[in-house]
Amino acid sequence: PFFLYLPYAMPHLPVSASSRLGKSRAGLYGDVIETIDWSAGEILKTLRELGLDSNTMVAFMSDNGPWLNLPARMLAKENQPWHTGFKSLLRGAKGNTYEGGQRVPGIVRWPGMIPARQVNADIASTLDMFPTVCAAASLPLPKDRVYDGFNLLPTLQGKAPSPRDHFFYFRSNILEAYREGSWKVRHARFESPLKPGEPIVPELFNLDDDPAEQYNRYERNRALGDKMLARLRAFAAERGARLDA
Repeated sequence: PFFLYLPYAMPHLPVSASSRLGKSRAGLYGDVIETIDWSAGEILKTLRELGLDSNTMVAFMSDNGPWLNLPARMLAKENQPWHTGFKSLLRGAKGNTYEGGQRVPGIVRWPGMIPARQVNADIASTLDMFPTVCAAASLPLPKDRVYDGFNLLPTLQGKAPSPRDHFFYFRSNILEAYREGSWKVRHARFESPLKPGEPIVPELFNLDDDPAEQYNRYERNRALGDKMLARLRAFAAERGARLDA
């Protein structure tokens, strides 16, 4: 099978549109989204015309959330700060470890192999695409290394839950958060107006019932929070990553 990756779900500035310019009620950014939707449709139509549709896995996703604290150089060619995209109810944006900076759409299509119209809220990552594609192509992974990704093919086919039950959140080389199942612990001063010498207050969120990360439940769940913080610190030591202090 073939694999086609369309990394277009969250375009960053500067943005521009071609034939769809002025077509959307959402302004220039809406024009860009409609252009992307049209161009993705043209690619899928071409796959059908070439007889490759049923033999091609198509993945459509983004790399991070909207760029809200962007530099002025990105506002060229009539681009405006509100052309950066929309993160809905999620907190944060590109460049931090709240869900608005990390969580992105992910759509995978493979007619005849992946059932249509499924919705899955399990944890997944772009790190998982490599072993997933290899599994789809029946290619064994070399045994001489450790992989950060998991094979999501059974999950995409609706046969099993996601094999990824945890995720580590980095900002550059600083490890700031860790998710395990529904729970996420965060230990970082970024976006927190702390005074010099003031300690970081750990944050613990349940992402199933609080995806907007509004309610810090660390004090009510200290045992769980401290256990997850210990896992975060152990992984930082294992990988030689920095921790916010």
